[in-house]
Amino acid sequence: MVRAERSRHPAFFCASPQAFVSLKAEGPCQVEDGLSFGRKKHNSSITIIGSGCCLHDSNTIKGEMFNYFTFPLNRYTVSTTINVTLNDKLFIRDPQLTELGRGLVRESIKLIDALGFEHFTFKKLAQSLSSTEASVYRYFENKHKLLLYLVSWYWNWLDYKLNYHTHNVTSARKRLEIFIEILAEGQSPDALAPPLDVTALSRVVILEASKAYLTKEVDSDNKDGLFQDYKAICHKMAQVVLEINPAYPFSHALISTLFEATRKHIFFAQHLPSLTEVRLQKEEEKSLVYFLRHLAFSAIDSAPVPLVVKS
Repeated sequence: MVRAERSRHPAFFCASPQAFVSLKAEGPCQVEDGLSFGRKKHNSSITIIGSGCCLHDSNTIKGEMFNYFTFPLNRYTVSTTINVTLNDKLFIRDPQLTELGRGLVRESIKLIDALGFEHFTFKKLAQSLSSTEASVYRYFENKHKLLLYLVSWYWNWLDYKLNYHTHNVTSARKRLEIFIEILAEGQSPDALAPPLDVTALSRVVILEASKAYLTKEVDSDNKDGLFQDYKAICHKMAQVVLEINPAYPFSHALISTLFEATRKHIFFAQHLPSLTEVRLQKEEEKSLVYFLRHLAFSAIDSAPVPLVVKS
């Protein structure tokens, strides 16, 4: 779950799946239509709590959980914080609640990116933080849980970006195209100013994400809901596939294949180039996007495939 508040953005705001939007007026104001909850009237500030909310040039906020209302948009400043709320079974103590915890997460991304997960240890993390190994264990049971935390954070961030860029896109085909571009360009610098180094984190995800679930403990971790963020964004995009072709029988399989193929082919392009035609050089940087589009739309637009083949 993402808590997000967009700063001084005259065009729009969007967050997913739950948004907490704070608006401060530059002078006295009044909301002309009401919310069923989360409302302050006749005041210089208003807080809106809802799902998938959007702030438009039309001076209208809309969301799935509340009615439309209007206000003088040019009299408001929108403040910004982006916090990702994750399954509390991923950690012992939420690292986002303390300066040490936030530093621990930032430094762990840096170290795993530099050393690789196999050579990363809590002892090295503690030394990098000028702290103690015991203090790291106050937040995470082991480095596997920390990796799960980082990967889950990344899927939430990807979901936030997806909603940010598609909130006013009505075409399902176009939304899928945007999703593919976000997937393929995960290592590009991010204009949304996230609180973590998502460029480094995306490199960690490409190299290490499979290790979060290719383990003997996968069934136990799944029972605890530790993969819910990955499964949620896969399900969301599978529904988009069904909007395009309701008869397509493998929507979840297709989306999870796009996720896995993205990571694999970026890795192959960097280290085992004979295994892929994808190239990451500037003149060919769109080759992954073109491949994923071909993979997705050639499947979706093909004739429906029966789930059971009759002999």
